[in-house]
Amino acid sequence: MPTKRNLHNSNRSNGSTPPEGLHAAQYSGKYTRSARSTQSTRSARAGRSSNASRSARSTQHNASPHETYGGFNTEPEKKVRVSTEGVQVGDILLTRRTLLYGALGAGVVAGAGYGINSFMKKRQAENAPNVLSVPTSAVTVSTDLTEIENDGSVYLYAYMNMPYGTLMWSNDDEYAALLLPTETGSPLTQVGLLRLSSGYYFTVLTQAVGAKAGYDIYDVRANKQGLVWTEVDTLEGIWRIYSAPHTDGTLGEPVLLEEGDSEWETPTIAIVGNRAFWQILPSLSGSKTGELSRVKSAELGSSEASEVYTSLGRMSTPIYALDDAIVITPRNDTDSVHHELTLINAQSLEATEKMLLPTNMKPLEAGYGKTGFMFSFDGIYSYGDGIANLGTYVPKTDARGANHSDALWLRFARTPSAPPCWCGNRLLVKSTRSVCCINLQENSYFLIEANDASENYGEYLASTGNRKLVVTYANINDKPIEGGEEKYCSVRIWAAAE
Repeated sequence: MPTKRNLHNSNRSNGSTPPEGLHAAQYSGKYTRSARSTQSTRSARAGRSSNASRSARSTQHNASPHETYGGFNTEPEKKVRVSTEGVQVGDILLTRRTLLYGALGAGVVAGAGYGINSFMKKRQAENAPNVLSVPTSAVTVSTDLTEIENDGSVYLYAYMNMPYGTLMWSNDDEYAALLLPTETGSPLTQVGLLRLSSGYYFTVLTQAVGAKAGYDIYDVRANKQGLVWTEVDTLEGIWRIYSAPHTDGTLGEPVLLEEGDSEWETPTIAIVGNRAFWQILPSLSGSKTGELSRVKSAELGSSEASEVYTSLGRMSTPIYALDDAIVITPRNDTDSVHHELTLINAQSLEATEKMLLPTNMKPLEAGYGKTGFMFSFDGIYSYGDGIANLGTYVPKTDARGANHSDALWLRFARTPSAPPCWCGNRLLVKSTRSVCCINLQENSYFLIEANDASENYGEYLASTGNRKLVVTYANINDKPIEGGEEKYCSVRIWAAAE
């Protein structure tokens, strides 16, 4: 019988992932047994800036020095094998080191201030905008969902270990981008790619393009066509955005897209199709607070940038990437403050759908999925009826291309720490320590549990968009009573059965 319990505080992990070694034959949706493995995850929020420290290491290092040219790696691939008898754990050949700073998103929330040009105060009021309005009766809260055992709709496809402190992002069913720590202080990080279908992991960029000038790689996104990454000189407070195409992991010539100083926040980045995207906001502590926020884009291999969108106030969320579109949240061009969730086609660069939040409601994350716009709040508002409380909001009924006010909604009532995504027809949302797989039609869920030895973030959701393969990961810091300390990053790939 299905049981109901508080999914938010749940953590039944026995220190092994998956329990009893549960796996599934590729895309079969039927479970088979394989050896147990000790796994888990840490999240360092993928997406915005942080000065947090991270350490990184793995238990082995037997690779010979790599030949490099201009920072590109010719190292043979590291393999995690996928077989019909179960998925075996591959060895990661990197050792311990400490990062001086993290990738753009280890939990730092964007500031709440707004920089508004003076002429905004003189703007004439426009027609009343179509603001999202949802009654409390139309919202199902996650505490009312029923827990079930994993029904096979999302099953474990592969798992592997990587260096402790690894960060990753995926909006592609073929590749995930890896920000890899190194065993020395120079460089701080390297860029890798993980082939989701095979479990192969390899390094594609061994140092920053501007390494000799004091730059380190700070953030990265990738898909099957290319990469976009950020390099930062922390001493000078300067950042640069680069992109490059790749063919089966062979990186093309990097192209400088833009650079800026501390008057501008280090941009959030995305890659969709053959285009790189980056979002520039004026720094809250600088002299440019009245300047426009901008989203820009360029084709891979080209330095010719297009201005995609501007905002007269700070955009409130990082870029959210899908297969063919991005989501941004500019401030609506009216006298009152409305943040407008905006879906932009990645090829035409035109806005195809918009949704306004109630006055002064500022989301932490915004995305788009199989039922329409998704967003989260890290605070509580005293107005707004059903759209007012802390948590992640997702339409339960299909609202794409329609009035989202007419939809039924789910509120995942937990402080957001990652944007949601879809795996097949299941919604995946990051909970406190676990990742929750939700059936919106049946009001049920099951959990992807975190290892007991994982850091307090638990299992982190690295994927965005509508996926067939979803990546979660955890940083493990295990100090067993007997035996030595174990520190590594546990990575799991999940597949949709439908």
